[in-house]
Amino acid sequence: MTFQGFQSYYTMFFSNMGELSYPNVFDHFLVIPFFILMTVGRVFLERFAFSPLGRFLCRMNAPTFHIEKPQEFEKKIIKFQEQTFKCLYHCFVALWALWAFSDFRWWSSDIRYTMQTDVRLLKFSSMHKLYYIFQTAFHLHSLLYHYIERRNHVRDDDLQMQIHHMATIFLLVGSFHVGHLRIGTLVLYVHDMSDVFVAITKIFNYTKFRDGILVVLLSNLVLSWAYYRLYRFPKDVILIIMEQIGFANKSTFDYSLMFGLIVLFILHVIWFYQIIQIPMAIVYGNEEYDTTEHWKEATKMDKKERERRIVTPQSQHQELHSHKQQ
Repeated sequence: MTFQGFQSYYTMFFSNMGELSYPNVFDHFLVIPFFILMTVGRVFLERFAFSPLGRFLCRMNAPTFHIEKPQEFEKKIIKFQEQTFKCLYHCFVALWALWAFSDFRWWSSDIRYTMQTDVRLLKFSSMHKLYYIFQTAFHLHSLLYHYIERRNHVRDDDLQMQIHHMATIFLLVGSFHVGHLRIGTLVLYVHDMSDVFVAITKIFNYTKFRDGILVVLLSNLVLSWAYYRLYRFPKDVILIIMEQIGFANKSTFDYSLMFGLIVLFILHVIWFYQIIQIPMAIVYGNEEYDTTEHWKEATKMDKKERERRIVTPQSQHQELHSHKQQ
């Protein structure tokens, strides 16, 4: 395609966002400018907005923390910037999906209709394709940031995160290619909704809010994760696809997409186990946690503190004897 052809195609794409068309390979070229804008915008926001905000909140809640532990303070600010960006992003795209698609028949109650329809015959609005392309750019951006962050700090769930990013990008590009945008949009929505609670919980943790607030946020996180990722995701997507998979001629690629969804669900179960370790870490005095990122350390602290705090008659006698000697 010539430059004039590209210009004509994208002029038509953006001139009428409600116009229906088939998924096109040229739509994917829009991932590149969105990826660049997202990356540049994030750097700008982190430097001039999120960093000052994080420093203010952290000093407000823990006035001496930046003096006593300056290196740890800077790490918290970096993580605060990351999670603030993610929180804003996931809120934005979740509201975008609700605004743009919630009135459609396939959104909540009739995804089976979509599965029984030959997706090769489905056309999609430019708005729907733009939503999908924007999400693809974000997950490509997240994969890049993961490897940049990995040079300085390896997460406890590093392998799971790599698999998650790669599986998500594969599902996004693959489902767009074969026309499964409706199912893909539901998958993105349930993930974005639960990710909002993940980001908010981390933000409050990094800025040293009181444990009572964190316990409430962690409770909301556990409930939202269980509802959206362990209930809605398999019920409204995976099980329905498995029920309807024989209604149309499915290719090997369709089954590959199904496998990718199952991989994501397995990761959700693993992460849920890791997340529920964290409230116990707070109870036993470990304030340095980051949901799944530091779950191993949180669990170790949980066991260590539990053993230390178990009071036996013998330990009581020894403690009383030591006090008398003093």
